[in-house]
Amino acid sequence: MRIADALFNWLQIRVVMEYRTDDRSASDTEIFFQQILREDHKVDQLHVQVDEDRYVVTYTIDDEPHEMNFDREAVDILLTAIQNEPKYAE
Repeated sequence: MRIADALFNWLQIRVVMEYRTDDRSASDTEIFFQQILREDHKVDQLHVQVDEDRYVVTYTIDDEPHEMNFDREAVDILLTAIQNEPKYAE
């Protein structure tokens, strides 16, 4: 999995996890993507900043700083889909 895809997937599920604090599946999935980022891409020190129209993810690899931007609407679509599905909205 490319690092951009792993970061995007991690960020999407992190947004869900932060909104649905009792959702164990979301928490487990967030841990899974963190593991992929750490083990496959050597990512450390993940931080997220939310702007009006984007998420800015900063991280380090071998102590070198990196930054990746993601469209806020694209990231939030998973949470929106969950909220719009009555079976999962509780």
